[in-house]
This record gives sequence, structure tokens and C-alpha cells, in this order.
Amino acid sequence: MKPAVLAAVIAKIPFQSRLIQPIGLALALSLGSLALQVPAFSEESAGALEGYLASPVAGWERKAGLVPCRTAIPKYQESFRTAEREYDKGVAVANLAAIALELARKKQTKPVARELCEQWVMPNLDTTLTIEQTNSCCWRRTLMRCANIHRLTQNSKMEKQCLAMLHEANRREGDQDLATFLLAFHHARQGQHHEAIRTIRSLEGESPYASNRGKLIRNWQKQIRKEEKERKRQLQLEQKRKQAEKNQQSKTQQ
Repeated sequence: MKPAVLAAVIAKIPFQSRLIQPIGLALALSLGSLALQVPAFSEESAGALEGYLASPVAGWERKAGLVPCRTAIPKYQESFRTAEREYDKGVAVANLAAIALELARKKQTKPVARELCEQWVMPNLDTTLTIEQTNSCCWRRTLMRCANIHRLTQNSKMEKQCLAMLHEANRREGDQDLATFLLAFHHARQGQHHEAIRTIRSLEGESPYASNRGKLIRNWQKQIRKEEKERKRQLQLEQKRKQAEKNQQSKTQQ
């Protein structure tokens, strides 16, 4: 796995090496417990998803190539409802996650993507634990899609929860470096650059994820300096404003 690719396009992480090994019954059960901690959402609740499916196809939708996504949603919803095997339910959930991720990339369908993920994918994430990790529909890849959906739809609370679950899974499987790398990027996206630097510095020099560590740290340090400069500028503006008000009051009293 190339950390540079992971850093640039975190949504397209190529899970290789130990990550594609079967997770084992004990880990599956523990991860299932984590997944079930996600708040349940009612699939019957009206909102963006229902309105989207009921509305006619828009011209921009055709140009963006989203028509197949729209037509596939009811198909996988029905597949989930009628499937007898847990495996088949998991495949349906994973495909709905993939569709939601595509919808999350477009401004017009971000609310649809968020609702699809919250109502159909997250509450049923445990069904994907039955799928082997070499499959693109596996639990880990589906959860990574959910994290990216929440990132693209600016739902930082749920994004953090998804990353926490991934972090715990990676930690239990021994791939602490990937867990650390993901956590550092989450801190950076939240504007917590000092914490991001502290986290990524904990990577060992031999780790493949440490190859671009210096460049990432320099970029985050640059962002810190930029933010500090902006804070100072705002502070100076506030001081000038208060001084102007004070001068105005003095003139009025005179």
C-alpha cells in the first residue's frame, strides 16, 4: 500500500497485506458489538431519500451519470428485505453504501447520501461481517465508505465514530500503523493540526506510512502558522475596534 495514495485519496484505500485476512469469529463478534452501538434510524422516516426516489430524473443527474445509482437503490433495498442469508443482506448493504458514496460527491444529492447511509447502511453494518475481507463488500471497506460519506456530507460526529471503529479493528488485528495514519488525518480534517502532528510522529521510521511523514508534518505546520497569523490579525482588528469605540465615547463625553 502506498501512503501517498492513501493521503491524497483516503476514500480509495487499497486494503492489502494483513487487512485482507479473515477477521476471525472473536473479532467479528466484537466488531459486531461496535457496529450495533450506532444509533438506529427508521427506514420509514420521510425525507431527502424518499423525495429523491419519487422525483423525476433531472438533466444534471443524467450528465453526472447518477441514473444507475437512482435505479439501483430500490433494487438493493428490496434485496435486503427479502434476502434469507445474512451474507446476501450484507452485500445489499455494502452496495447501498457504495451508491451513497457516489451521491455524496454531488452537492444536489448530499442529503440523500447522508440519509441513505444513516437509515440503511449504518444500522445494518453488522450484516457485512459475514463477507470475507477480500471482497469489496466486506465490513471494513463498507465502514470506510461510511466514514467518507459522513466526511463529504459534513457529519463529523458520525465520521469520527466510523474512524474510531476502524481504529479499534486495526489495533486488534495488529495493523497499528494504519490505525495511527487514519487517526492523524482525521485530526487534520478537524483542524486539530497539533494533534495530527503528534499522532503521525508516533509512527516508526520503518513503517511504510512514515515515508511521507516529513512532508505531511511540514504541511500541517504551515497550516498552523497560517491559522495563528489569522488569529493575530483578528485580535488586532478587535483591539482596533475597541479602541475606536473608546475614542468615540471619549469624544461624546467631551
